[in-house]
Amino acid sequence: MAGVFIFLGIGVGLLNRMKANDIAKTFLKGSQSMVYGALIVGMARSVSVILEDGRFLDTIIYGLATLLEPLSPVAGGVGMFFGSAALHFFISSGSGEAVMLMPLLAPLSDLIHVTRQVAVQALMLGEGVVNCINPTSGVLMGILAISGISYGKWLKFMLPLVGLWTALSVIFIVIGVLINWGPF
Repeated sequence: MAGVFIFLGIGVGLLNRMKANDIAKTFLKGSQSMVYGALIVGMARSVSVILEDGRFLDTIIYGLATLLEPLSPVAGGVGMFFGSAALHFFISSGSGEAVMLMPLLAPLSDLIHVTRQVAVQALMLGEGVVNCINPTSGVLMGILAISGISYGKWLKFMLPLVGLWTALSVIFIVIGVLINWGPF
């Protein structure tokens, strides 16, 4: 994919009759905004590789399954939602969180009799609910700073909505578990 971006950048630059140095400077300037996201995904992937290659992943999945086994599949699905929401405070990148969590949630969902589709739904809803109040989100904090809104004022405004979204998310996860949602 990086190669495609490079060739497209060069091609568009040549079509605009830009000099080679201008093409390179413009490409680097455009790439700067993507580096943060790429680093987050890369770091999350490295954690995932260490867990898999170090044979820690199976131990973690077994431990989580042992904890969740006495619970119903509904409680397991809701637990996945709250766990994902809590983890999103520390990993503000949605793709980084998915790279890190899905290798855990997919086999865990199989063990606790929750479809993988519900596990993905729990991950995405957990991230979505937290995204609008996450103090570690550079995007949110940047927008608040530019607009002159304090984080405390934003929280006061958003918390009732976050509560509603959390309740709706739990309802949708429960429905997903009860109807055995998903092809897998």
